[in-house]
Amino acid sequence: MNIASLELGLLLLGDPPYSDAQAAELVDLVTAHAALNSIAGLTRLEHQAAAMASGDPAAALELAARLESVHSDTGCWLRAALLEASGRFAEAAGAMRFLREKAAGEERAMVMLASARNLFAAGHYDRVWYPLAEACNRAHRRAPCAMPPVCWRKRAKRRNRLFGGAPGSPS
Repeated sequence: MNIASLELGLLLLGDPPYSDAQAAELVDLVTAHAALNSIAGLTRLEHQAAAMASGDPAAALELAARLESVHSDTGCWLRAALLEASGRFAEAAGAMRFLREKAAGEERAMVMLASARNLFAAGHYDRVWYPLAEACNRAHRRAPCAMPPVCWRKRAKRRNRLFGGAPGSPS
């Protein structure tokens, strides 16, 4: 399956349950889309994993075992989501271990929250705090584009106060 976006590929694949051929297409799709591109794609994968696990838990675990050899970020995320939906929280947290350091931005916050959720559900309370703090840290930061206009206005006011007017204005 040569699809430009993960979301489009998932839409074309349809809803679970999947046949063996569709499961192979799903593995190919997550292998082809190595990077965690969007929150929408990750959320869609998470929902599909939950639907697969609720419909046929054995098939979901079989797909998770198949995805163990896939080393793409998207494949790791789907594997972790399948394990989480199947109630194997410690294994899901282990599958996310590599994603925690590779992801950036909103995707990192989502991975950290999922990692904290799985660690908590697995009973590893002492290890929950780091991913939870990292997720909050990412969510709390200001957007980079919100900062410069404020700085420019402050700089212009200071320049006008020190040098008596805006550049190019008659003094």
